[in-house]
Amino acid sequence: MKVLITGCSGQLGKELLLRAPNDIKIIQSNRDMINFNNLEECKDAIDKYRPDWLINCAAYTNVDKAETDYENALKVNSLAPREFAAQLKKTGGKMLHLSTDFVFDGRQNTPYKTFQDCNPINNYGITKLKGEKNIKDILFDSNQAIILRTSWLMGVTGKNFALTIIDLIKANKSLRIVSDQYSSPTSTKTLATACWKLLQTYDKKMFKDKHLPKIFHWSDSGIASWYDVAVAIQEIGFKNNLIENLSNINPITSSEFPRAAKRPTFSALDCNSTAQFIGINQIHWRKALEDSLKRINGNF
Repeated sequence: MKVLITGCSGQLGKELLLRAPNDIKIIQSNRDMINFNNLEECKDAIDKYRPDWLINCAAYTNVDKAETDYENALKVNSLAPREFAAQLKKTGGKMLHLSTDFVFDGRQNTPYKTFQDCNPINNYGITKLKGEKNIKDILFDSNQAIILRTSWLMGVTGKNFALTIIDLIKANKSLRIVSDQYSSPTSTKTLATACWKLLQTYDKKMFKDKHLPKIFHWSDSGIASWYDVAVAIQEIGFKNNLIENLSNINPITSSEFPRAAKRPTFSALDCNSTAQFIGINQIHWRKALEDSLKRINGNF
């Protein structure tokens, strides 16, 4: 199987490369190889490499900047995926597109199921939902695409909440962390594993069933606030000698930390149908977080 991965220099892209099955031929790409702002380059990449699967994990993820930089966010999160999908329709390749919990408005208090209506409340979520719709319109009828939504992604490289908190603690900063937004943290390791399992399972089951689900959710299990996660990062980091000092971590409300973009209050994802489909169980976010922090510190 030949797989083209976009965003290979990002935190999920690097993890996908690390965890790729041995029988996969990977074509790596990053923003220097495929400029998502140049839609012709997106089409040309599919024509050039003709992958069996495209894993599209590249995205415009600056949630606050997207409020004023909507056109660029739209191009990366919606229009580029549309061009990929249009070309894959012609070549016969399939697409695994990574999406987000931010396509939901966060107004319910139970985890969102894959079939529920979306209602994003910021430009980032709007552009990601438009990307989903473009892929659905072009590739779903021919079973050439699946969409995988995730939440609060954190890994051992790149820019993410866990690494930011560690740096702040090491700098002896007192922290004020939002405690009234809830979701399920997800490690890049568990998400990458789910991505590869999803590709393999989908190809295998397509031979027997042409009416497979096409939207999936994956996160680690358990629900937490950003404050909960920050406290856990400090506890686990201190226990594993990743940090030497402890900082004061104080809970605050969203209103005390205003930002350009609104965030969903509750955006946890129901992953039960995905776990059943791919045959693996979620692990709790604290265990996944500890695995990641140990990897950062070189303990395993």
